[in-house]
Amino acid sequence: MRQLLFGMMLVGVSALSQGEAVLPAEAPQQDDAARVSELSDRQVAQIEQAETVAVVSVTNVSSLINRALSLPGMLSVEAYTYQLAVGHQWKGQISTGAELRIELKHCSQPLKKGERYLVMMEKAKQQWIARDCDQVIAIADAEAVLAYLNDHYLDRVAQK
Repeated sequence: MRQLLFGMMLVGVSALSQGEAVLPAEAPQQDDAARVSELSDRQVAQIEQAETVAVVSVTNVSSLINRALSLPGMLSVEAYTYQLAVGHQWKGQISTGAELRIELKHCSQPLKKGERYLVMMEKAKQQWIARDCDQVIAIADAEAVLAYLNDHYLDRVAQK
C-alpha cells in the first residue's frame, strides 16, 4: 500500500515538474444535441401531439372513487387528480391551480405530492388529462426531453 501511494506521489510530482497540471478526470459532458438524439420517435410524437407541455409540482393528490365498482369496506379507485403548481411551459396555456387527471387504466403509478414532473397533457371535457405514463416524467429523468424542448420551443414562465 505504501509503495502504491509513494508511486502515485512520484507520478504527480513528475507531472508537475514538467509543467503539466494534474487534475482529476471529469466525466465527459453531453451536449444538447447528443441528449436530444436520445429521444425516441414516440417521445417526439407525444410532445408534438400534446396540447400543453410544462414542468409542474404536485400540490395536492385526490382519488376519484368509482361507486358502481366499490363494495362495502372496499373502494374502487378509478383515477387520481393532481392539483398543480406550474413552472416553465413550452406549449399551451395552463395556470397554477389547474388539475390533471390520470386514470389508473392508463397509468397505475401515482404521482407524489411535492415532486416535480415534466407533463405532456391535453384537455378533454374541461379537464387536463395524461393518457399514458410516458407523458409524465420525473424531472430527474427528463434531461433529454428538456433539451429537446429548449431547442424546439420557446420556454416561458407559467401564467399566474
